[in-house]
Amino acid sequence: MLAPRSAREVHRGKTRITIRLDKDLIEWFRSQVEAAGGGNYQTLINSALREYVREASSQIAEDVAPYGLGSAPGRRKSGRRAVKKRPEVVSVPIEIELLSRSAELAKRLRLNRAALIERGLRAVLAAQGRL
Repeated sequence: MLAPRSAREVHRGKTRITIRLDKDLIEWFRSQVEAAGGGNYQTLINSALREYVREASSQIAEDVAPYGLGSAPGRRKSGRRAVKKRPEVVSVPIEIELLSRSAELAKRLRLNRAALIERGLRAVLAAQGRL
């Protein structure tokens, strides 16, 4: 049985969230959409996050396979890290399954979801030679 649509649910399978992203990241995604002739930068962010989660999950599985563990070896300190730039608050619709899987990954990596999303966006930009 499907759950009723909440006020925060934007499209089928997506949930509206509020996250803080650096202005340079938002500007880069907007410029990519504009250069492509239009579209939605939020969709591009969603795609970048999906690819990052796919790659990070694969890497974690490879890293922990020799240990037979469900999470990566070693511990990270929990808590917030210092933010150098004042982030911009944006609302980005993200597919519910992607949000759930990213929350699980963030928990395994001992990060909050916003930090995981920021890390993923930075990884995509770095891979494109844009960071």
